[in-house]
Amino acid sequence: MSDLRQMEFDKMGHRQHQRSPRSKPTSTSIAERVQRRNAMRALNISIVGATGVVGAELTRLLEVSPIPVNRLRLLASRNSAGRQVKFRDEICFVEALDDIGDLETDSAFLCAGSAVSLEWGPRFAAQGALVIDNSNAFRMDPDVPLVVPQINPSALSDRPRPGIVANPNCSTIQLVRVLRPLVTALDVDQIIVTTYQAASGGGRRGIDELRNGTKAVLEGGSGPPAERFPVSLAFNVVPQVASSIWRGLRLRSSSCFKSHERSWPCLTCG
Repeated sequence: MSDLRQMEFDKMGHRQHQRSPRSKPTSTSIAERVQRRNAMRALNISIVGATGVVGAELTRLLEVSPIPVNRLRLLASRNSAGRQVKFRDEICFVEALDDIGDLETDSAFLCAGSAVSLEWGPRFAAQGALVIDNSNAFRMDPDVPLVVPQINPSALSDRPRPGIVANPNCSTIQLVRVLRPLVTALDVDQIIVTTYQAASGGGRRGIDELRNGTKAVLEGGSGPPAERFPVSLAFNVVPQVASSIWRGLRLRSSSCFKSHERSWPCLTCG
């Protein structure tokens, strides 16, 4: 068959697979088939911190995603145990993280802060799970890939040695996605960044404090005293999100700065 004729068959979706009886499938073709098969396999997924702001949003996004889920485990503190969460066509019951004995899962998303991640991340990974951490616990660990899927997906070509993947600070994720095409096309010497963190950085308490304070001001009152933040956030901007200091920066700013430092090489690679 001529090359032109073969091309026409390919376009019509009738590719002819002809192989010599002696030929063997290459390692690449085997890997591709395994990858395709794994991509279609329904996953067992655990979400730690499932009742918090981040965990609840992750559950919502997972529900509408095309990712096939075999079993979803929602894990949180004992105070949240027993809550019911609708996921697709099923009802999931929130379990107390401290009370579970079986940690086996395909992927574990950690959305409960650094202390929980440092304790439970290695434990899930030791049972074979791929851990995706949403805190700053592992962002500066050189053995843990810092991944923004739209920037450096190749970092996940192989399972990381610790079995843990970190994502950068939220400001960094947005910034590197914008910078990637710029640094590819231009010589960039300096970037000046100003970030404004949302009240959600303080968790559900932070959101409730902003909502209640805003409502009180709109109704002509002064609102309840600030608890989650140093002063009321209602119609206000406060140059502080956390108390820890690093190189003269607040924790949130230093996390952004250090994530930028580590993410920068990713802008010029796949």
